[in-house]
Amino acid sequence: MRPPVLALGLLLSTLTGYSQTTLTFRPDSCNGKDATVFVKTNLPAWSDKNFGHRDELSASGWTYGGQGGEDGYSRTFIDFTQLRDIPRGTRVSQATLSLYGKESSIFIKQGNTGPNDCFIDRITSPWSEDSVTWNKRPSISFMHQTALQGSRGEAQTWNYHVTVDVTALVQDMIDLPADSSHGFCIRLQKETYYVNLAFASSEYVVSTLRPALTLVFNSCDTVNLAAQASTTKVARTSETEIVSGPLIGNVRMSNGGEGEDLPVPTRVSAKPSEGVKTPETTMGNQQGGPDKKAVKTKKK
Repeated sequence: MRPPVLALGLLLSTLTGYSQTTLTFRPDSCNGKDATVFVKTNLPAWSDKNFGHRDELSASGWTYGGQGGEDGYSRTFIDFTQLRDIPRGTRVSQATLSLYGKESSIFIKQGNTGPNDCFIDRITSPWSEDSVTWNKRPSISFMHQTALQGSRGEAQTWNYHVTVDVTALVQDMIDLPADSSHGFCIRLQKETYYVNLAFASSEYVVSTLRPALTLVFNSCDTVNLAAQASTTKVARTSETEIVSGPLIGNVRMSNGGEGEDLPVPTRVSAKPSEGVKTPETTMGNQQGGPDKKAVKTKKK
């Protein structure tokens, strides 16, 4: 069930005097939608396991000889469903995705390691946090594929925070039909082992470390958005929309002033990778590849 709602037109029409309006989505465990899926060679049961309620997300490649398997890989899916409440045609000045690391992990015990730069792609088919698996992974699009810079060195093995510019991806999600946009897929640029990159999920106990999507609108776009949205509603909970600035109900809007204290990402990623396509041997297919045989490598 979706949380109580607040009319988007009412929310934004009160803010047209500001030069800039900022809206941030940071869902909690009740309203968030994120999951990691796994595939492990010679361990087929893992491809049908759902991990939608773990408190962490990962893009990884490792070996699992101790479990009777060989190489294995993971990918992450995140969907900020509130985007579908924003009217089509609304222009976004900037959109950033913020991901936050953890202090430790019982699943990714080694922490961040290896050349773990990732790609962020738009998900194009429906999926459910409660049932998504590797074998039931959604399809993705390479359009406006964006690079996510991974950790660097032992100092970022844990607590690695990063903010990525995803403006082009989010604009696609707003402009295209809702049934063609279902969030972000995060995967390693080179799916080989021994490589890990892990972040906190919306289930994580520390609310400020959960994934966040921040949108910035300029004043003209805000007026246009309010005019279109007289019957459009946006989700409203204490954890879903938390933005610096004046407080309206449970939603904080920003006019460019100082915000609340949140963990500071170590870097902001470069611009989107301009639709860089992944070699077929890495990607396999647009339904989440990779082909296990295509990406499998042997450690010498």
